[in-house]
Amino acid sequence: MNAVILAAGLGSRFKDMTKNTPKAFLPIDGRPNLERNIEYLIDSGIDEIIIVVGYLKEKFYYLEDKYKEVKLIENPKYKTYNNMYSFYLAKEYLGDSLILESDIVILKNIFDKVDYDYSTYFTVNRKIDGVEWVPVIGEDGFVVDMDITDKKLPSLAGISYWKKEDIKKIIMKSEEYYKNNKFSDSKLYWDNFIIDLYGELKIKCREISSNLIFEMDNKEDYDYINKIIKEEKFDL
Repeated sequence: MNAVILAAGLGSRFKDMTKNTPKAFLPIDGRPNLERNIEYLIDSGIDEIIIVVGYLKEKFYYLEDKYKEVKLIENPKYKTYNNMYSFYLAKEYLGDSLILESDIVILKNIFDKVDYDYSTYFTVNRKIDGVEWVPVIGEDGFVVDMDITDKKLPSLAGISYWKKEDIKKIIMKSEEYYKNNKFSDSKLYWDNFIIDLYGELKIKCREISSNLIFEMDNKEDYDYINKIIKEEKFDL
């Protein structure tokens, strides 16, 4: 099993905070968030971590020297394409893989000692209001649909695991999107590949405590996360 981290984006919602620093490197408890996640993965036995970079790519170069497990891939179209293209560029490395968004903040190692019998969405019941992607679970316990809603339900946490047989189908769908010039549609994300395939994939959900995993999509999220860390006095 390996891991792929999608980290090519501009982080424009942070404005001046990401002018010279990719949002993946914003500090959590004094350490770059991306390094924290890399070390969680390594501690869990992951020995190959592919990071797709784009904006301020040179800021990431040191990671290949610091961590033997890390390999960088460049997304040269990070300004015009969203993370669909980052996924597409990493396709040759995918198979029994964890996929992480770069703006996910984890306060404890949620990867340790986990057995994956099926492809798995990590989900979280967020405390902050907003529209989220909520997996719809069928009677057999597998995901059958995706609801984009502001209802307070377990939603995608920005981390997922994919079995090799499922990832092959997702890659084939990404090829279809690429040939049909859909990558430039800013309303679509790599998750859209999967929505088209629910009848063919076996996906379970694993809910993570809302106190352990967060998304820093903007400065308000980032400030909230640091407030939680301070108030809860997490031993990080």
